[in-house]
Amino acid sequence: MIRCGAAMTAVALIVSWALSRSHRHGVVVDGWRRYAISSVGSAIELRFATRTSADFSTNPPSLKNVPFASPGRRFDIAWSAPTGWVNATSGKKIWVWPVLVVKPSLLPQSAEFFSGGEFPVFEPSAAGAATVHYVKFGERTRVTYVPYWIPLATAALLFAPSLGLRRRRPPAGHCQRCGYDLRASPDRCPECGTPNAAARKS
Repeated sequence: MIRCGAAMTAVALIVSWALSRSHRHGVVVDGWRRYAISSVGSAIELRFATRTSADFSTNPPSLKNVPFASPGRRFDIAWSAPTGWVNATSGKKIWVWPVLVVKPSLLPQSAEFFSGGEFPVFEPSAAGAATVHYVKFGERTRVTYVPYWIPLATAALLFAPSLGLRRRRPPAGHCQRCGYDLRASPDRCPECGTPNAAARKS
């Protein structure tokens, strides 16, 4: 079962890698968080995004979470066109999100980008002075690029044992090396010359 799953995963990864050379594709889940996985060039891109808004009704102001979509979740198979992200079936644009340009690498890479604003928060100190720090609100996205060779190598390691031919152990009374019947010559195999360890023990 594991080997079958590994083989199917490897085939899916190879097809995805081939498609990613000309089309960016992936799955997006929207809700209170945005999760996305897409294939781009020689890597798999993973995105995790959060969106916050400033609540100025409190003192000091606070942050509140804002959903990306209406209540519920939706799955979109997203294909990239030169003008932006489009739906694979209807052709309607889903959104245009920032595209990070990374150098090809054999190792995973990650980055974070933020778009939004900030508000000051004053904190009085014991000396009567006040320190100020700024709290950001808006959309924050963490992006991780995983090169295709990593999941492919993992799938190959799980699948590799099934590629080797398992040698069947010859039955008793046969040469353990070549399988020749040793009833006529129990001490040594006349075919390959291997000594019969079982005969020597008896």
